[in-house]
Amino acid sequence: SGAGWGMVLLLTCDCALLGTDLTGYLLRHASQVLDQRHAQQVSHMEAQQLRLHELGRHTTSTAPTAATTTPQEPSSPAAEEEEEEGEDQYGRTHFWEEEE
Repeated sequence: SGAGWGMVLLLTCDCALLGTDLTGYLLRHASQVLDQRHAQQVSHMEAQQLRLHELGRHTTSTAPTAATTTPQEPSSPAAEEEEEEGEDQYGRTHFWEEEE
């Protein structure tokens, strides 16, 4: 009778360890799947951002700017201040009024 209970305890512990091992395996697998999906989404978003950046660069290099097409008359004395031309981080041209 003592050997019977020992065998039951051994098999019970084996099943518990097997279940723990299986659970760990499934969690690692799920983590890898989620990491792979996240990496694919990041890669897709980076490619999309690069396309938008290139499109913005192409658009600003081919589109005429307001300064070259039509001269604008100042609407107020404050608007008569000199404007400074510059590019933002996407290569688009902007005009900023200089502060005194």
